[in-house]
Amino acid sequence: MPFSRRFPQGLPAVFLLLLAACSPAPEPPAPAPPRELTEAQREQLAAEEARVGRVREAAMARFVPSADGTVAEPGAGLVWMRCSVGQEWDGAGCQGKPGQYNWDQALELAEKRGEGWRLPTQPELYALTFCSSGIRSQRNSEGLGGGCAGNYERPTILQTVFPDTPAGNFWTSTPHERFSFSAWGVSFHTGHTGTGGRRDYVHVRLVREAR
Repeated sequence: MPFSRRFPQGLPAVFLLLLAACSPAPEPPAPAPPRELTEAQREQLAAEEARVGRVREAAMARFVPSADGTVAEPGAGLVWMRCSVGQEWDGAGCQGKPGQYNWDQALELAEKRGEGWRLPTQPELYALTFCSSGIRSQRNSEGLGGGCAGNYERPTILQTVFPDTPAGNFWTSTPHERFSFSAWGVSFHTGHTGTGGRRDYVHVRLVREAR
């Protein structure tokens, strides 16, 4: 019978419920002591950290940051905004909340910005994704996917080059080849690329040609 254990007979059910609720909670089990790594495991961890460091160093060599909040990518002939639209560069990082826009709004705000700023194409923006694991899945026959694999950091972008980037989706200027209601974007949560409805509200980063 419910509540019969340990309680005298005849007590109202509500009183018994209050007693049960006020009973002290059992002590949580003590955490297990951390396991000490073996010499082989420490060597393996150090080797993995060194490998990731080399991957990061090679990726960062593509970019030349400037004090004005932009960063050049000489190999692609591009200059990027270090901050997402809605944020402001303060000399060390990006302050403020990144905005979210539908595709038409994103194209319009880039045009209003002037000075050659525009939405990046899908290949340009996808090239900014960075997999700290050094492992990436394959894109399918339609070009979808290609996200990071293994144990990787989020957001999937070089955070020293593009600080305070939200781990979310960003628009590109590339429309879907068949569906007029869709356009390509890139996820900096997983590093993959895909398509979304043009009415979706996501983040924006601007780019221009190097001068």
